[in-house]
Amino acid sequence: MCKALLLDYDGTLLDSFSAQYLGTRNVFSNCGVQPPDFESFCRTYESPIEDFYNKHGITVASKDIYRWYLEVVETENSSFFPDVEEVIKYISERGVKIGIVSGNDGVEIERRCGEICLHKYLQSIHGHVPIKTESIVDFCRQHNVRLGDAYYVGDAISDMRDAKNAGVVAVGMMRGKPILDVLKQHGADYVINDLYGLLDLL
Repeated sequence: MCKALLLDYDGTLLDSFSAQYLGTRNVFSNCGVQPPDFESFCRTYESPIEDFYNKHGITVASKDIYRWYLEVVETENSSFFPDVEEVIKYISERGVKIGIVSGNDGVEIERRCGEICLHKYLQSIHGHVPIKTESIVDFCRQHNVRLGDAYYVGDAISDMRDAKNAGVVAVGMMRGKPILDVLKQHGADYVINDLYGLLDLL
């Protein structure tokens, strides 16, 4: 039985993956490295982002990566997926504790969640978390939830790794991306295409 639901932000709640790809291409361009195509990016992107870039031969300082990335990325132009408010509200009303654990800026996530009043369904938002295992475990401990009764939903291979390392149920989120097999290979217990898919699991 699911008693806690933890969610990634970018690509899971916010339709920002195309913007992430644009920023990533700019980093590759500034380093003189051929960027992966969009499908390869979807299948290999991971956090910490330094690991992703290192595997492509990019070893510049993190500050340069973020600077080049932000030169072309405007997250203001990214919207929440249309299922977010409805499904999160539904799950919250059934007593499930809900939180966000993301590598993105926590203050920015809170601000954007406030725009659609999503924050009132959330117990907490953990931002700037490149490796999510500890934050997942901490959330469960704070809310007296057994790890086996908690689910983490994310769209990156590192999300599946971190969820499995935390001992919670790992749910891969596709959002139309061709990543079913890689999510399973990296430990997904379930794979869904949108948040409505959670309703069949919980």
